[in-house]
Amino acid sequence: YREPETLEEALALLGELGEEAKVVAGGTALVIMLNQRLLMPSHLISLRKVQGIDQIESSEEALQLGALATLRAVETSPVVKEQSPVLAETYAQVATLRIRNMATVGGSLAHADPNQDPPVILMALDARVGLASAGGSREVVLDEFFTDYYETVVRPDELVTRVVVPRAAPHTG
Repeated sequence: YREPETLEEALALLGELGEEAKVVAGGTALVIMLNQRLLMPSHLISLRKVQGIDQIESSEEALQLGALATLRAVETSPVVKEQSPVLAETYAQVATLRIRNMATVGGSLAHADPNQDPPVILMALDARVGLASAGGSREVVLDEFFTDYYETVVRPDELVTRVVVPRAAPHTG
């Protein structure tokens, strides 16, 4: 069990441990998979202490959801409600309040559970997923992010860092 304090430390651990490690943030999906022995990693990397990738920010071009932002934070964010009300409404319908207080934006996408509603809305909004590794970063259009049930394009040394939702054109609803 590792608890890096910075994003750089987390990425270095992922680069070092590769497929032997799994990342845990809110833990709502991962803990279930561990309990059912669907996953049995040799190492867990907790993102609990990592700062700076939990922010929800807006610019003229896009809304940025940090990967460690909780679903509840997205649901209740005044910025999200103003810029993308459908996104706030969608996150408000996910699971229970207890789950929304723990589950993270990045974790919910990284597990690629086909039974979730936010990915569908995010695809409709032309969202992109920011990925980072010790070697650099890249953005992937959400339509190309999922490759199968519970599978994504995230490499073993990469971490989801943000979701970028472009601003809708005027008179869009």
